[in-house]
Amino acid sequence: MTDDRGLFARARGAITEKYLPVQIGKTFTAEDVARFFKAHEPEFKLAIHQALYYMSDKSNKLAKPILRQRGNKYRIIDRSVEIVNWWDADVGEFLDFGWPRSYDDDTSFGFEENIGLFPNSLLLIAGEWNRGKSALCLNILAENIDKWKVTYFANEFNAPKFKWR
Repeated sequence: MTDDRGLFARARGAITEKYLPVQIGKTFTAEDVARFFKAHEPEFKLAIHQALYYMSDKSNKLAKPILRQRGNKYRIIDRSVEIVNWWDADVGEFLDFGWPRSYDDDTSFGFEENIGLFPNSLLLIAGEWNRGKSALCLNILAENIDKWKVTYFANEFNAPKFKWR
């Protein structure tokens, strides 16, 4: 029994010190860990399984588990927190971004007063098939091509169709 606990402690220590630091952001199994340590002995493989389970959110042994277990797969729980210094942020730092408008009478959709894009913002346009997303994106491109470096990614256009649109 003492030997089993020693083997479990060795496995847990080796996993924590040598294996987990190179697995951040990756999913792995107990078999992956055993291969990493070239573990062929059934006792050590069992100790690896037990150690991973002990460190996981399934075991309820640790107040703050190290691993998230889903089926036979494990992933390191990222507990890092980035503090956003919102109280010192410059709210007036909107990007000079052009929204689609009519070229005939310069009317707009009316939503541009409610949307402010800041540096490093991400604008996502999603919706049902054939509802004008590409047309909206092309109009946004046209409004901003002289102000910003723009790149348009599409899998539906070849060069003649893009020029026509």
